[in-house]
Amino acid sequence: MMEPLASYDNTTYTNLSRLVTFSILDENENEISIQTNMSHPIEIIIPRDPSIVIPPMILQNVTSMNSTPHNQLFDLHYLNITSSLSISIHLEIQPLNISLAYLFIYKFDQLPQLNTSINNIDGWTLFCPLNLTNETLYKYFINNQQTSDHQSIIYGLRELNSTEMMNTCSNTSISSLPLTDQRFN
Repeated sequence: MMEPLASYDNTTYTNLSRLVTFSILDENENEISIQTNMSHPIEIIIPRDPSIVIPPMILQNVTSMNSTPHNQLFDLHYLNITSSLSISIHLEIQPLNISLAYLFIYKFDQLPQLNTSINNIDGWTLFCPLNLTNETLYKYFINNQQTSDHQSIIYGLRELNSTEMMNTCSNTSISSLPLTDQRFN
């Protein structure tokens, strides 16, 4: 018997869970124990709605920041998330140079600001070469509980310089952001 994980409407609740569990039952509804391990995992595929068109990736050069207006540190993008339905955001970034690292920040409903004197963001992550998937993609997910009651998200991306990359990407317990007031040259 299969039941929907979560219907796509404004009553969907995820409780911030990233875990899917299931039980295998016999004809008398008794649970059947199945042993598995990392070399023989059970794969669960949750299909997406095939009628939703996924837009193609857009090439952005976040290194050439000298030409940006107002000495902006991040390459910023606006996304309208106003909807009567719940919305989650799945971000995928495919770097042209897989040896570079990036800082990703976002803010709901207003412009994110991050430098040595201002920290006005709702979230952040580092995209380091060790985190690349087999498809050479960086992936980030913002669930529908985080986006609820918001009209927009503005996100920014900037390339880390070699010192920042060494200090942050080699450290597995990063608790502070790589901050700068200077554009990457």
